[in-house]
Order: sequence, then structure tokens, then C-alpha cells
Amino acid sequence: MSSKKLVSLFILSICFILIGYHLPDSIKENSKQFQLNQFQHKFLEKEAALNAELEKLKEQFELNQSLRINEDLLSLDKDENSSFYVIENNKLIFWTDENAAFELNQLSQENSLVKLGNGLYYKASIQNKTQLFVGLLLIQTDYPYQNKYLKNQLQADFNYELIESIRPPSEYGYSIENNAGEVVFDLQLKSIKSVYSSLSKLQALISLIGIVLLIAIIPKFFNSQLAKVFSLVLSLVLIRLLLFYFVPTSWSLLPIFQPDIYAFSRWMPTFGDFLLNVITAFYLAYQLNKHHQVLTQKWVLGLVLIASVALGNYTLVIIQDSIQNSTISFNLNNLFDLNYISFLSLFGFGLLLFSAITLLDLVVKSSQLHFKRIVLFGMTVLLSAVFAFIFQSAFTISLLSFWLMIPLLLLFVNQTKNRPTISILVLLICLSAISAFVINKASQNREAQKRNIIIHKLAEEKDPIAEYLFDNVQNEIRKDTIIQQLIQKSSIKNPSLDEYLRTKYFSGYWKKYSLLFTVCHPTDFLYINPTNRKVSCIEYYQNRIRYEGDLISSSNLFQLRNLAGRIDYIAQLELPTEGTSVNLFIEMSANMFNQNDGYPELLIDEKSKKDNIDIRNYSYAVYDQGNLILNSGDFNYSTVNKVSDLAENTMYQYESENHVHTVFQKNKNVTIVLSRKIENTYNFLTSLAYLLVIYSLLYVFLSLSLPSFPLRFKIMFNDFSSRIQFFLIASLLLALVLFGIGTTYYIKQQNQSKNFKSIAEKIRSVNIELENAIGGEEQLSDSINVFVNASLIKLSNVFYTDINIYDTKGILFASSRFEVFSKGLKSNRLNPVAYKMLIEDNKAECLLNEKIGEMEYLSAYLPFKNDNNEIIAYLNLPYFAKQGELEEEISSFLVSTINIYVAIFVLSLIVSVLLINQLSKPLLMIRKQLGRLKFGGKLELIEWNSDDEIGSLVKEYNRMIVELSDSADRLAQSEREGAWREMAKQVAHEIKNPLTPMKLSIQHLQMAYDRKSDDLDEKVKRTTRTLVEQIETLSNIASEFSSFAKMPEQKFEAIDLVKIIKTAVDLYSIRDGAIIELDIPIEQAFIKADRDQLIRVFNNLIKNSIQAKQKDLNIHIRISLLSSDTSYVVSIADNGIGVQPDQLERIFEPNFTTKTSGSGLGLAMSKNILENLKGKIEIDSTVEVGTTFKLTFPRG
Repeated sequence: MSSKKLVSLFILSICFILIGYHLPDSIKENSKQFQLNQFQHKFLEKEAALNAELEKLKEQFELNQSLRINEDLLSLDKDENSSFYVIENNKLIFWTDENAAFELNQLSQENSLVKLGNGLYYKASIQNKTQLFVGLLLIQTDYPYQNKYLKNQLQADFNYELIESIRPPSEYGYSIENNAGEVVFDLQLKSIKSVYSSLSKLQALISLIGIVLLIAIIPKFFNSQLAKVFSLVLSLVLIRLLLFYFVPTSWSLLPIFQPDIYAFSRWMPTFGDFLLNVITAFYLAYQLNKHHQVLTQKWVLGLVLIASVALGNYTLVIIQDSIQNSTISFNLNNLFDLNYISFLSLFGFGLLLFSAITLLDLVVKSSQLHFKRIVLFGMTVLLSAVFAFIFQSAFTISLLSFWLMIPLLLLFVNQTKNRPTISILVLLICLSAISAFVINKASQNREAQKRNIIIHKLAEEKDPIAEYLFDNVQNEIRKDTIIQQLIQKSSIKNPSLDEYLRTKYFSGYWKKYSLLFTVCHPTDFLYINPTNRKVSCIEYYQNRIRYEGDLISSSNLFQLRNLAGRIDYIAQLELPTEGTSVNLFIEMSANMFNQNDGYPELLIDEKSKKDNIDIRNYSYAVYDQGNLILNSGDFNYSTVNKVSDLAENTMYQYESENHVHTVFQKNKNVTIVLSRKIENTYNFLTSLAYLLVIYSLLYVFLSLSLPSFPLRFKIMFNDFSSRIQFFLIASLLLALVLFGIGTTYYIKQQNQSKNFKSIAEKIRSVNIELENAIGGEEQLSDSINVFVNASLIKLSNVFYTDINIYDTKGILFASSRFEVFSKGLKSNRLNPVAYKMLIEDNKAECLLNEKIGEMEYLSAYLPFKNDNNEIIAYLNLPYFAKQGELEEEISSFLVSTINIYVAIFVLSLIVSVLLINQLSKPLLMIRKQLGRLKFGGKLELIEWNSDDEIGSLVKEYNRMIVELSDSADRLAQSEREGAWREMAKQVAHEIKNPLTPMKLSIQHLQMAYDRKSDDLDEKVKRTTRTLVEQIETLSNIASEFSSFAKMPEQKFEAIDLVKIIKTAVDLYSIRDGAIIELDIPIEQAFIKADRDQLIRVFNNLIKNSIQAKQKDLNIHIRISLLSSDTSYVVSIADNGIGVQPDQLERIFEPNFTTKTSGSGLGLAMSKNILENLKGKIEIDSTVEVGTTFKLTFPRG
């Protein structure tokens, strides 16, 4: 590549990199304006569709006033974000969606932007004489809770990167208009600097291309291989430092460059830095290994060995700390716990280990010339021990075993290049096993830390969810006018108030608490047992709070200090009434014995989870004065504490019954024990299996994409054994994939069928219980509303499911979880599809898939009949399937399957190598015999006694061998005769040339003698000299032909090509004024050759170059030596007269020469010698410019 192109590419790469740091403001502004225009266009499109559907609904109602809900009307809601309603006489008579929660007056307002329970909607309406037709289009969700199911965001059609939310119209803002030109709402934009938009992604990609291009270009500015390697290493280090201190703006917005995911050390503050370091380390190791021929100095190899061992040890330390000190999940026993960061981390670990192996492979290949392998092995072990001590790792054994195994494997692979499959497999298993050991050990340490946190949380005896929920409940209680009416009555215990509070505010999650409500007016008194002492009601509770309570997050909620294992709270709410204030005291005592699924995640804000603890996989027990007072989980605890004599606030750990137990002595009386099942060998094998799959995929990718990757394998489909192995492995992998997909689908179907059956059984059971409770009612009335709600809550506790009852008009009458409706997460209307099936089509039951936010669930509907067999309500059971159990079941299956298939895969690979070699032995024998087959050589027949397909093949082979032998004899005889004739012609021609001047000289001498010439003596001397010269020529010709006809027997030995070249150069550099330049960057280059023949080749080529000298121009010869993984290439270039193009094709033919003298056999002999070495010789020549001979020698 020319210098101009290199400079241009260099400048281009710098420009690309700078783009990652900054883009012109005009481009950013254009991007923002484009998204605003797109939002406006999309809104107009959606509004037009909404109005069209609304007109269609109006027409159908005007055509048929008694219109039933049918498929056509339900299809109006084909856009899941739009819904339609019909209001008549202030009653809702038609709806296509049950999610949008609203009061009817909200649909009658003139505002086109309305705030409903679950979001902001655009409202369009049409009025006729008696009916109001309303269409709602969801623009932005706005839930009272934020969690993984409920997210406040613009709906998908309007979710543009730079737009954060919408707001009512104002003077300042980006206004959105409807098709009538009216401003509907404004857009709130995000700061463009904090948004990772498509433009930022393009920036990041361009800058990445620039960095790759820059790294590829820099070495091309240098000619020497050593300079190229040095420049590459330096540029990699400098670019990485640049990216560390000056991260491109477009990169810093990426999630992987945020420290909340991963922060290992100063040099790896984010996960993105970890990936950059990994890629840099591997690419550096790969390039050094690729150019190992220039890194032959002992001190360089020593540094590389130290770097290799240090990198390997440090990689294991990184694995350990990544697991213990990051939020990344590495639970390989549950695939659903892993995310893309987890898999990227595992691939990163593998790439680091391959980097260390690549460096070690460099040392192994080069050390054959400097170190004995046993010395190399000992140095590796010693360095491993040193670095294990430096890193102070808890995994010293694994670190040492790693560097004990890898050198042995590398040496073994290098010595068995004809069969590397098993060696590569053992290498991958070794890497996977060590990584799995480190991961499992670090996971155990991480789990131990988690146990300490959990046991201290248990000792705190708090309920963060209850505390969070009470913050919301207390504000609503204060504003509730019904409560204000109920507390007017001067009564400490108010059953109506008690029932109302339990039904509306303290259902759901609060069912795990025993609740006591006490209303204290200023004049109320209590009588305290056992002395029956009279005290002020308010004073009594305030004293309890003062002396027994601890204030928590809410200013009105206090946690009571009581018996061990109890979670008790007391709350004081001051409620306004006419003329005075009344205090409501709420006592909450957790029913610890009733462990159930708890509150659905749908109703828990994400913020409230941060202090919550997950004890699903743990068991725990609380002992007070040595006696068991509370226990939870699967472990069967003793009723008496067996661990005693612990100091207060100390911890102790022991193992028993396949569990690890952590004991915490809270005080002199209270002991808490937390237990978890010990991970066994199966968990290690699971980690090993997954890592083997990941490392194998990484190895295959590197082998296919990097031609110089160490231990690289090649897929050779021309080899029979390789084809069998490949198809066997491919069949196993295909079977694994198909089996996994099929079984996963089956598990999901079975789970769905189980859920259908479960919900059907539950709704029938609930229906029977409700018949006993309210079956005698003729219709649902307000007088039994409280009773029905209380009954639903009790049944919900029994059947562990939510229960809703709708009246005959499809409006919610009672619910066991009223929060879902009161918070606006769901409307109080019956699902329109269920309404059609149950009310319009009179179906006996209905089972639908429903959705709130991102939570999908099954919902069963059933007509509820009274004792007179009249339908008085519709029963609904929303069934929130336990997705975690399904994921755990699928993950468990996949883990078992992968473990089994990895074992089968490894075993099959070993068997295939051993068995297939045995099966293909006859074919290999035939191939070997064919390889030995030579014309004129000894032909051997194959003995095979079996009468099978191979036997038939052997018979055909033997028959062809016999025929071939006869043909070879005849052909050899013919060739010998032809060769002798050709040789005779050549000899005659060559001899004839000197005979002619000899004859003429003698004739001239005879004439001079006859004439008695005066200078006869002089002519005799001249003739004698001529005859001697020509006779010498004849002798040379005879010698040349003799040498060509029969080359001396070759004596192959290890020859240093560098020494041979320098010897030849020394011979000619002081003769004939030749200037010879050497470019040999390596110290040694060993090949297998005959020393004398090799010297003859270089002598002949250098002599030819000297004889090709142009007039008035000193001959300049340049000899260079390059090295590759398989060969050495010597180039001999001169600035001589060159060779004509039409003569290049014949240049290596015997007896062809471009000189006025010579036999024309030198280049033919050189070619013959090179071909006998399995090498080759090539020529490239330009007239009056020079000639270059390129000699390729296989490495010895």
C-alpha cells in the first residue's frame, strides 16, 4: 500500500474516533426535530384512526339501539392502546376494554387529555341525542407503583428516544396538535447529552471502526517485522490508555459503562472497561504469537512467560472478585437468573484464559531453541507459586493446577499434530474445570456473605413492605369521608369501622397480620388488667409508643420491641372531625406461622424491595432461652437449641444433615439459626458443563476467524475420519437442540394445562363456598357489600388466590384485593369478552388471558347462581401463575440435559477418535500403500482376508497394482530410451560447439606448416592454447552432465539457513565489486537439508546475479529472510539486466541459458534440489530493472 493511501487512512481513522467524542450541534438538533416531527405524524395518524372507529361505533348504535356486544364491536379495539365507550343517561352501557379506570364525569369533560388511573389518554367524543360515544387513546402510562410489571413510560407507538413524557399545554414547550389544529399537550424532552439514542449508537460504531482501522494501519508504516510488532504493541497500549482516561461520549452512555453493574478496580471501573481490557489483552497476545519468529531473544521469552503466568493467575482472581463484588448473576444452575452481562462475563473470562495460553504457546514454540521443556515446566510452576502468593488468592491450589496442566497440554499438542482433537478437548475441560471450581468457591463465599446479611435482617425483625405500604395507606385513611363519619360515634371499639378498614385498606398483604383498631376520643378511658386500672386511652397508647416503640420511616408508625421472632407495629393517626380531633391507633402483629406467597409483585413498588430479603432457598429458626419459638422452611429443626455458650452478637457456622447452618447469638436469650442446603458435586458438574460449552464455542469462533490462533483446528472434509467425527458431533448437537426445544415446549404446555386445571378447580370450589354464604340472596345489594368483601378475603386466604364478584351489569361489586381497582390498575368493569360470552352468549364458564401492565395472567369467569338457580353475579378468579416455579422447572431440565449431553458429547468424541481410527484402519493402509506407490519402485500387495466391501476394494487395488507395475516397466523403458536419445542430442550439440574451433585451429596450423610461415612457432603456441581451452570446455561439459544425470546422495541434517546465507555472501562480497545487503531479522532458521547442495544453490544464484551486471552500473544484491508458521522464505534480488518475458517460462529447463557461456544446468539443478526438500523456487524479473528469486523452505 502506498504512503499516500496509508496517510489518508490514518487521517480518516482519527476523524472516525473524534466523531465518538463529539458531533456538531446541528446534527443533534436535526435528530431532535426529526423525532418531534415523527411523534406529531404518528399522533395524527392514530387520532384519525380513533375518530374513524368512533364514527363506525356511532353508526352501528344508531342503526340498532338494542345493540349486543358482538365480534364486530370488539374488533374496534384491534389497537390494544385504544378503547371505546358508550354512555347513556349517565350510565356506561358499552365498553371494549376493562383496563382504563375512570369516573364517568371524566369522560364528559371537555379536555382532550385526561388523566386516568393507569395513564394519560387522548379523548375523542361524539354526541347524539341520547348517547355519548368516547374513544380513548393511551399516550403514556402513569401507575401509582413502579416495578418490573408497571413502568411509567410513553406507549410503544410514541416512545421516541429524546422524548421523556407529555404534559398539559403551556407557553413554553413542544406542542402537539390534533387534526383540527388544536394543541392537545406538550412534550417534555430529555437532555440529549444523557440519552443513548440511535445517533449515539452510530457515533459509537463509527468511533469503534476508527479505532480498529487505526490499529491495523499503524504497523504498515514500518518495513521491519520487529518494528511492526513494537509499533502494534505500543499503539494498543496507548489507545487503551486514551480510552480509559478519555472515554468517548457516545460510549459513556452505554449501560455497560455504568459502575452500578461492575466495578472491579481502578483499571476496571466499569464492565465496559473490563471488556476493553479483555479484548486488548487477547489481541496483544495473538499478535505477539503470530510474529513469534522475531521474538527469539531469551530475555523477551522470559518476559512473555512471566506475563503469561501473571495473566492466568490474575484471570482467576478477576473471576473470583467479579462474583463476590458485582451485581452480575453467575448462578449457572438457573439459566433464567443469567442475563447478557452474565454471558459476556463468562466469554470474557474464557478470552482472558485463551490470552494466557496464547502467550504460553509462544514461549513453548520458541523455547525449543533455547530451553529444555522440563526447564520451562519448572519455571512455570515456580512463577505460578509466586503469583499465587502475590495475589493472596484463596484458590492457590487451582492456580497451581492450572499452570501445571496447561504447559503439559501445550507440549502434548505440539508433539501430536496428527491427532490434536483429544488434546484440545482435554485442554478445554481443564480450563472449564478450573473456572468452575473458582466460580463455585467464590459463589459459596458470596452466599456466606448473603447469609450474614439475611440473619442480621431477621434479627432486626422488620417488614419493609408493610412499612412502605402503610405510608400510602395512612394518607388515604385521612382523606376518607366514610371513616370520618364512622368515628363520630364515641366508641373505642367500632365494628363497622373495623370491617370497613379491613376490607378497603388492610386486605391483601395485610392478611399476614393480626390487626386491632382502637378509636380514642379525648374523653375516652381504658381499664387495664389485672388491676382494672383506669387510664386515658390516648395516654395509654402514647406511653406504649414512648417506652416500647422505635420510630421508623413513617412519622406515625412505630415498631415495638417485644419477644424474639415477632414483628409488631403500632400506628397513631390523628383524624379530623367536627370541633375536635380523634386518634386512631392500629396495632399490627405478624402471624409468623402463616407463611404464604404474600403480596403480588404487581402492587409493590420497586423502591420498597431494596430492604427486603429473599429467603426462598433458606430455612431459619428462632430460639428463646434455648427453646424453639419460630421456624420456617424445609429443614427440620430441633425443639431445643443445640448450640450454646456463644457470646452476645457473635456468629458460628457448622454443617449437618447436608445443610450449612449459620448461628447468630442476638443476646443472652435469643438465638437465630439460618440454614441452606449444601451445594454438592452436581452443582460443580453443572458449572463445568456450561463453561465447557461456552469455552468450546469461543474456541471454535477463534479457530475459524483467526488463521494464526494457537492450537487452531481445521475442518477437513476430505478426510474420511474427520467427516465421520464431524457428522457424529453435529448429530449430537442437533439432537440436543431439538430435544431441548421440544421438551421445553412440552413443559410449558403441561404447566399451562396444570394452571387451567388448577384455576378451574379453584373457581368451582370458591363458587360452592359462596353459595353457602350468599346463596340465599335474591340479588346483590349494598347492605351485604361489606359482608361479601369480608367473605372474599377469607376465601382468598384459604385458596391463595384473588376473587372478584361483578353484578349482572358487569360492574365490580366486591373484591378480595380492592387495591388493584382503587389504585386504578384495573377498572371496575367486566372484561368485554367475558361479558359477551357470559351475558350475551350465556356460556357456563369463560377462561381468558388478561394483562395489567406487563403482567400476564389467566382469568376465569363463572356465573354465580343463588338457591333459586338465578344468576345474581359473575365470579372472577385472576390466577397469577408462579412464573418462578415454571422457570425453575425448565432450568432444572435444561441443566440436567446439558450435563448429560456434555458427558455424552465428551465420551462420543473420545470413542469416535478411537473407534473411527480402528474402522478406518484398512482405508488408511490402502492410502499408505498408494502414497508409497512410485514408478519403478517396489510395489507391495495388500493382504486382506475378510470378504467384505473393503476386501473387494483391496482386490481391485491389488489388480491395479499388478497392471500398473507392467505399465510402469514399459513406460520406464520407453522413458530411458527417450532420455538417452535426448541426452545424446544435447551432448552432441554441446561437444560440437568446442570441436569446431579446434578443427579450424588445426587446419590453420596445417596451412602455416605447409607454407613454412615465419611465425609458425607463434601459431603453434596459439593453436595449442586454443586446443587446451576447448578441451577444458569439453571437460566442464562432461562434468556438468555427469552432475545433472546423477545427483549425489542427499544427507539431510538440521541446517541453519542464516549461517549458509552468510557463508555464501562472505565468498562473493569481496569479489567482482558486488554490493550485497542482508535483511535477516531472526538469529536462526533451521531446516532439514543437504549442506553441500544448499551451498551450491546459493552460490549459483549469487553468481548469476553478479554475471547479470548492467554496463556502467555496480551490481547491488539484496538477500532477505522471512518466517511464517510453516516455512522460511529467502529472496535474492539484484539490479541486473533482467530476463526477457518470453524467456521466463523456460528459465528452469535444462540446457537453457540467457548467457553467452554456460551449460544452462545451474537453475535446473537448483530447482531440483528445492523440490527434493518439499520447497519451491520462483522468479520475478523486469528487463533493465532486475531479477528476484524467491526460495521457500519448509521449517525443520
